[in-house]
Amino acid sequence: MKSKDEKRFQFIRNVVMIIIIELTAADLPTVSVRMAMAIAGVLPVLIIYPFVQNNFVKGITLGGIKG
Repeated sequence: MKSKDEKRFQFIRNVVMIIIIELTAADLPTVSVRMAMAIAGVLPVLIIYPFVQNNFVKGITLGGIKG
C-alpha cells in the first residue's frame, strides 16, 4: 500500500504530465492573438494611469527623498 505522500506525488506528476502533453507547440496562440492579449493587458493601465498620475508621482518623489 502506498503512503499518502507517494499518492500525492503521483497525482501531481500525472497532472504535470497532462499539462505538458496538452501544451504542445500546435496549441500555442497565433501572433495576432498574442498581440491582442498584450493590448488587453496594457489597456487598463493606460486608461487608469492619467487619473492616478499625481499620486504616482508624489509616491516616487517621497520615496526618493533621503532623510
